[in-house]
Amino acid sequence: MDDRIIDTGTDIDTLLQKQERELREANRMNDPKKDNNEMTAAAGMSPAEAAKKKEMGAGSTKVDENIPSDFSEIVSLPMPMPRHHRYIDDPSIPGAYAVQGAIYAPPSPRVSVSSGSTGGGGDIEMGSPAAVPAASTSDTNNDGLVEARPVTQPQATADEVVVLKHEKKKPCRASLVLIVVAVVAVLVLAVSFAVAVTNARTDDDVIIMVTSTKPDDTEEGQQKKNQTLDPTLGRLLPNYTLDAIRQGMSVLDGMDSNATTNVTLLTPQYRAYDWLTTDMDMQSYADDRLVQRFALATFFFSTKGYNWTSQTQSLLNDTNHTAAESLLLNPNDYFRPQESLEWYQAVPGSRKRDVQTEESERSQEAFEPWLSPQHECQWWSLAPVNGYSTCNNDSSFYVSLDVEGNNLAGELPPELGLLTTLESIFVGRDRQTHGPIVSQIGQLTRLRELHLGGSQSTGTIPTELARLSDTLEYLGIGFNRLTGTFPSQLTALSKLEQLKIDANRLHGTLPKNLGSHLSNLRIVSFYRNQFNGTVLSSLIPCANLAFIDIAENQFADEIPSELGTLTHLTRLFLPNNRLHGTLPSTLALLPKLGKLNLHNNVNLTGPLPPEFAALNQTLTVFQIQGTGITGTIPEALCGMKKLKFDCSDTLCGCDCPCG
Repeated sequence: MDDRIIDTGTDIDTLLQKQERELREANRMNDPKKDNNEMTAAAGMSPAEAAKKKEMGAGSTKVDENIPSDFSEIVSLPMPMPRHHRYIDDPSIPGAYAVQGAIYAPPSPRVSVSSGSTGGGGDIEMGSPAAVPAASTSDTNNDGLVEARPVTQPQATADEVVVLKHEKKKPCRASLVLIVVAVVAVLVLAVSFAVAVTNARTDDDVIIMVTSTKPDDTEEGQQKKNQTLDPTLGRLLPNYTLDAIRQGMSVLDGMDSNATTNVTLLTPQYRAYDWLTTDMDMQSYADDRLVQRFALATFFFSTKGYNWTSQTQSLLNDTNHTAAESLLLNPNDYFRPQESLEWYQAVPGSRKRDVQTEESERSQEAFEPWLSPQHECQWWSLAPVNGYSTCNNDSSFYVSLDVEGNNLAGELPPELGLLTTLESIFVGRDRQTHGPIVSQIGQLTRLRELHLGGSQSTGTIPTELARLSDTLEYLGIGFNRLTGTFPSQLTALSKLEQLKIDANRLHGTLPKNLGSHLSNLRIVSFYRNQFNGTVLSSLIPCANLAFIDIAENQFADEIPSELGTLTHLTRLFLPNNRLHGTLPSTLALLPKLGKLNLHNNVNLTGPLPPEFAALNQTLTVFQIQGTGITGTIPEALCGMKKLKFDCSDTLCGCDCPCG
């Protein structure tokens, strides 16, 4: 930097006068007609103002002898930098700013200098804010004078450039973040919609989405909003059903107009109501027909009817319920499918449905799909295939609801209780059905057979089933997830012939008087539960018992000798319990006994009765491994189909040599 400094104490008057004379001289040479007043006016001030400036500067300052006569490096104190560096990019902000290489001078009295070097005049006020870079070779003209430079944007340092770029990107980054958030939100909505549609299609392949009927604010919309339930259905249906219908209506009322919703959000009762009230023939139906049609439609929607395997033809390869049911049993050779058919044929009072005949195979009919305009008695059913009629003799009312093993899902609706003419319900063998066994089934006072086995039913056994005491003969609720105890109220089912509650999570003890009240029992299956106490003695009054299965519980019975009086007994499955005592010889008196399983009862002891040799004509399975039974296996039994025992020093025979 040049070390020549302006001395504010120097006399500047002489310098001013000299500069003024030189300017006037130059102006006269360019335009002789202009006088001093004209030059002053051209400079933008009056003669009085010029005189006043001259008077203020006279005799007050001295010029440093080091200052060159051309004033090329005299600069005043520059303006301070703006508070925020970002404004150095804004050319609209006036003023001059310090630049590297400038020579700064303290403020001095303002000096008005008139210049006419370019043919035009003007005043230069010294001491006003300015910043001039130090002179350089490239900054001077041919006359050796420093060129005037406009106040422009200064060059920022490298650090400032980085900061500036960073700050300039902030709005862009904010916009970018907003865009990304918007895109993600759209994608999430799209995925959610796709999942909803997929779920809807899984539940219902035909009716997937419905348009909201939420009324608008128009007069017509207000009329719709004030509409109530159909008065006829409102009179015929129970309150719990009407509440479910209103719940479905509230879902639609909570939606925006013209919106769509997944039908699975609507109650089955509302969907049945909506379907029925759009039936053009609804007004012609009698009250009992309206209730029946509504109840069946509710059952259809509640069990995901649009996903059923079949709706128009019989399942020829899977029609026999007994054979299919036996496939659910455990693999311990308790109940083989083919043997079950043969066995049921031999059991007195067996149902047609238990044995498939040529006649039932020929009972094929042309069915209408469910919810078709035709009479509901023409809708698809397995009943004719199994020797049953779907409706009564005049084909008006349902007597058999038989759609089991048809990919049902969801829950059984309480509206089953509205089908008061039903005599049989077979809707089991579908592992996607769940929920409780609805207590309203207890209202079906004509019901003879109830098969809900092989599903995922939960909850407890409803005590309301005891209301069916005058009719119920078959209760099959095995292979579910039922909990709790066996209700003592069910001992009122005096007509019951088959009691199958196997493979659940039931516990506790069974009523002591079970057989006394249920003396018509032919089949008892408590297999794979958590029952304890005793049961065998209570079954002695059941003279027609043909099948007893109490395997895999915690029963602590002694095998009563009175079991030898049950002459119809063909299957006796007692393994995996806590039985104790000895094996009674009276079991050899059972003329039809085909399978006897006693294994894994470690407290069952004593010798094997030699009388068992008499069972060689009927007994095909005899398992006593895992017990404390001793003695010798009769040679007459060595040729049976399945003989299992622990070969030891205390038990031998057949292929196990004795000691």
